[in-house]
Amino acid sequence: MKRNQTRRLTLAAMMGAVSFVLMYFSFSVPVLSPFASFDLSALPDLIGGFVLGPVGAVEIIAVKVLLKLVFKGTSSMFTGEIQKFLLCTAYALPAVLYYQKHRTKRGAAIGLLLGTVAGVIVAILTNVFLIFPAYMALYGMDWAAIVQMCTAVNPWITNVPTMVAFSIVPFNVISFGVTSILAMLLILGLFFVITVNINLFTEVVKQDYDQVEVFLLDDTSKADAEKLMEQISAQPGVTEVQYRGKAEALEIMKERWGESGYLLDSLGSNPLPASILISVDSLENAGSIATYAGLLFLRHRRRQQRQHSFR
Repeated sequence: MKRNQTRRLTLAAMMGAVSFVLMYFSFSVPVLSPFASFDLSALPDLIGGFVLGPVGAVEIIAVKVLLKLVFKGTSSMFTGEIQKFLLCTAYALPAVLYYQKHRTKRGAAIGLLLGTVAGVIVAILTNVFLIFPAYMALYGMDWAAIVQMCTAVNPWITNVPTMVAFSIVPFNVISFGVTSILAMLLILGLFFVITVNINLFTEVVKQDYDQVEVFLLDDTSKADAEKLMEQISAQPGVTEVQYRGKAEALEIMKERWGESGYLLDSLGSNPLPASILISVDSLENAGSIATYAGLLFLRHRRRQQRQHSFR
């Protein structure tokens, strides 16, 4: 448990640092807002949150904001940093929490949509009641001056409601929307990589200390596996032979992945193969038994292919 917590904190710190670096690569959208700038610093918050959970997402955001304060300071009496934390939290948490209950690609998409809506709502509230009042107090401005600056880049803005409708809302919809699309592409890529790497285990014989594991193809029936097990168990040095089904293999991998094990639920189907576990009496015998088991499986496959070709 302590090890998992240490791993989560380390990964959160790393993701927070990446998020902070992304804050430097920002650009403004003058036609929408003369004040705000767009960056992709919320992307690591999301990806880290999907992997580490909601607590991890908050930790990543906190690291990002703290690093910003340490290296860049504040120019808005800390209101900008408070808003950054609130916005990122409002955006990431709904997405992560929904995805934890619906661990599918569709669940990720709906979660990101919910996060975007929550982020836009919080952006309206924090801008109207936190950021702009802070700027007015700091620089001796009033609402008329703020609206006038916005009107200069967007003539549709004539008062505070139109500033919300034609500046704050569209800017944040675009900002969160672009981040959500990129996050979804990364998630789809992650699922693909997980599936491909798991499938690479198929037809591989693995030697692991005093146990050899032979991975089976999906079309290998349990009856065929039992025939192989009978032949393998008759070999000198073999102490035990067990069959591990696909479902059991998936549960074991989830345990090995710890807090990130829920990502495997998002694959839709179980890509892990069934396998035969062979326990040996000594490490010296493991190599020869692994070779024998692999050759035995290949001969079995060739016989099956010949039988199918005659039908």
